[in-house]
Amino acid sequence: MPTLDPVSERLSDAEQALADQQPTVALERINSLPLDTLSESDMQRALLLKGRAFDALDLPVLAIQTGLERLQRAPDPIDEATLQSLINRARALPDELKQLHRRSGSQLAGVIDALALGTNPSESAVARWQRRYPRHLLTRAELDDFQALRSPVTGTPRITVLLPLTGPLGTAGRAVRDGLVAAWTEHTEKEALELSLVDSTTLSHSALTQLAEGISSDLIIGPLDRAQLMQLAQTASQIPILGLNRLPDDNLGHDQLFQLALAVEDDASSAIEWAQQSTAAPRVLALVSDSPLGDRTAMALKRELTAIGGSTAGIYVMGTADNGALIADALGVNASESRRRDLSRLIGLPLTSTPRIRQDLTAVVVQSDAQTSRQIRPLLAYYYLREVPVYVMGGFSPALESYSR
Repeated sequence: MPTLDPVSERLSDAEQALADQQPTVALERINSLPLDTLSESDMQRALLLKGRAFDALDLPVLAIQTGLERLQRAPDPIDEATLQSLINRARALPDELKQLHRRSGSQLAGVIDALALGTNPSESAVARWQRRYPRHLLTRAELDDFQALRSPVTGTPRITVLLPLTGPLGTAGRAVRDGLVAAWTEHTEKEALELSLVDSTTLSHSALTQLAEGISSDLIIGPLDRAQLMQLAQTASQIPILGLNRLPDDNLGHDQLFQLALAVEDDASSAIEWAQQSTAAPRVLALVSDSPLGDRTAMALKRELTAIGGSTAGIYVMGTADNGALIADALGVNASESRRRDLSRLIGLPLTSTPRIRQDLTAVVVQSDAQTSRQIRPLLAYYYLREVPVYVMGGFSPALESYSR
């Protein structure tokens, strides 16, 4: 009696498990197979069974995603009847599930975004969809409802940058502008991008809303001002927004809004990520300012370290006066000197020693104003902090003070 090869045997086991109403067992059999190494027919069979298992477990999103993956991996021509059925299932998903999966960039996200375009999308909306999903199933299928997505679209991606170039935040805005322009100038395909710089200081609410409609732009970078970013977040924006400030978590329901801020929480996250390069669970000493920003930094560092299994070697709050004694204490120099005195008294002889800093540090993170940070650098060097790296957090420029808060 001929024996089945291992792949066919596992797929047959999965099929039998589905017949026996054991979808979890079926998934275990399928997931044990290296999908990318299977023959085309075995791969299609595996994905078909996997989708059926997800349906049996009442997991419609995973079932739709698997079905789309199966069609994506299949050769042309596309099984348009199956694709249309999956599209109809995606259309019927609850709105909250659609919003959750639109950010993923997956085949399902492409279907959801295509459905949101409607039956008569603008050329700019089609161009944005095509740039985001260049190899999507819908561009291979001959479905009448999505014919516009297969049309060649010319045009340059348009990026609008909203920055305060005048007023109290003008210095910070111009610094960000200069960085963006420098990056754009050095980009190898800068001719393929259209960059528009707008002074957000005098921008009206109606002008902000009009930009969010996507008629004159494909992407918004900015604004810096939190109130203006809040206004944008409350619009039904048709294009992605890369906000340059941080909004409270309860204002993040906007599926097109992304945040990149100079907030100390972001800088603390970067600091711990940097410290983790040398060890999976870093032990970090923090020197922070005596201010609300310092309090936020301390909380953020603790949170980031706890999340990765790291720890703090102490959080020391620096004042406006001389911080030499505080840093000596933080680095263990005072403890080293105390041990020398105790030993000298014990043996009754004068001793000299070179203070040794504590040996349990992965890194030192400093958050303060520019003047204090400049004072700290020579102090750290004086106390033999040569081997331990130091991360000086940004956002301490007076020009950025009101923005970073």
